[in-house]
Amino acid sequence: MKNFDISKWMPDLYILKSQPPKTKLVAYKFLNQDLTSPYQNFQYEIGETYTCDDYNDDERITCDKGLNVATLSWCKRNMESNKQIIVEVSFLAGDIVAIPYATDGKFRVKKMKIERVYEEVK
Repeated sequence: MKNFDISKWMPDLYILKSQPPKTKLVAYKFLNQDLTSPYQNFQYEIGETYTCDDYNDDERITCDKGLNVATLSWCKRNMESNKQIIVEVSFLAGDIVAIPYATDGKFRVKKMKIERVYEEVK
């Protein structure tokens, strides 16, 4: 039996984990227009930094505890209506806690800052 090579199954987003820990990265999150999470009803504010100490770093789990962020395309695919908005978030590469093996664009961080409301460049 051949050895199982997990690297063949790592998502493309794993490139983020190879960045130096202090590298500032950007991802996205969709929220209701009043800046509340559509899932936890948590209120966010532009310019504020959020930290989560109770997170799941198991990369076999696609969605769990932590600050869930995603690629812009994931947000656009998963928004439920035009009643929601996308915000840009920043974090350090060292704050990534899980990039699930089966992710389609979503991952978890332990600290992030809500930078701004995302607007399409025309």
